[in-house]
Amino acid sequence: MIKVAYLGGGAVVQRSHMPAIELVDSMEVVAVADKSTDCLSMLEQQNSDCLYTHNVEEAIKVSDLVVIATPSATHYQLGLQALTAKKHVLMEKPLATELDQAYQLVNIAEKNNTILSVSLVRRFVNHNLLLKELLSVDLVGEIREVLVEEGAPFNWPVQSVDFYDPEKSGGGVFCDNGAHLVDLLSWWLGPLTLESYFDDSQGGVEAECELSFSTESGATGILRMSRLRHLKNRILIKGSKGSLRMGLSSGCFELRVSDHSRLLAGFAEERIGESASQSTLDLFRHQYEGLSKLIGESSHQDGQNIVLGRECLTSIDLIDRCYRQRQVLSNQVI
Repeated sequence: MIKVAYLGGGAVVQRSHMPAIELVDSMEVVAVADKSTDCLSMLEQQNSDCLYTHNVEEAIKVSDLVVIATPSATHYQLGLQALTAKKHVLMEKPLATELDQAYQLVNIAEKNNTILSVSLVRRFVNHNLLLKELLSVDLVGEIREVLVEEGAPFNWPVQSVDFYDPEKSGGGVFCDNGAHLVDLLSWWLGPLTLESYFDDSQGGVEAECELSFSTESGATGILRMSRLRHLKNRILIKGSKGSLRMGLSSGCFELRVSDHSRLLAGFAEERIGESASQSTLDLFRHQYEGLSKLIGESSHQDGQNIVLGRECLTSIDLIDRCYRQRQVLSNQVI
């Protein structure tokens, strides 16, 4: 049985991680560490057969796998503690807020032959997998332009004011959901080059941002994100042979050839099969199942439904450089 400790017991643990791990027979939660007494008391009412503590070292000590779900700026130090203790680690995104920190964590994990994975579960959403497949068979030709928008009024049940402190959270919408989108774009298109980055942080955490990027093949792209308003929530890819449009949440997609006639349209599940429909719980459960299998292997080199730390380095680099080169976002940009 793989013993799991959570560092951080907030909303993502309560809503996604713990319900998923209950469905994995090979794992059991043995400890939760959090600085909030109220959080620990609430979790203890749900499961008293567990160590609840303010001391992260106590939680790490009794575990085989440490899940780090604390504010982003704490990921490096907590990851360092767990990996130095030769524990496997599942890190909530992002892996770290600075590239050199991410490299250190990856190198320590590889040196100790321990698993360092990152909870980038959106890679394994059916329509995101389908988009990667469609791009791999050159349906739109040479990619020339990529337009991405994701935004909605913020409604996540934040449990700490640290979320709004850039020194503790690491950033706002770009560090949070942007970690998913930059990872997906790099996974779909290859490494991205920063052209410009704007946000509205002005000393706090950003609620809106715009990234302009280019790819190694010469395509240009724009990513817009917002916690204040509804955006189009879709990706549009324009190529030499046609265009591909897909809803980031809905999975609704449309492929058009260069004369603008529609060639293919529908939902990912219609192309993959009805039984392939997913929930967030499914994604997290598959992630834990993949981790369980990989922990049982000797090499820890690759696994299904998990993203290893080394795979995240290019996206961490881009986010890090964006924050270092940020410019002020005007109200007219988004």
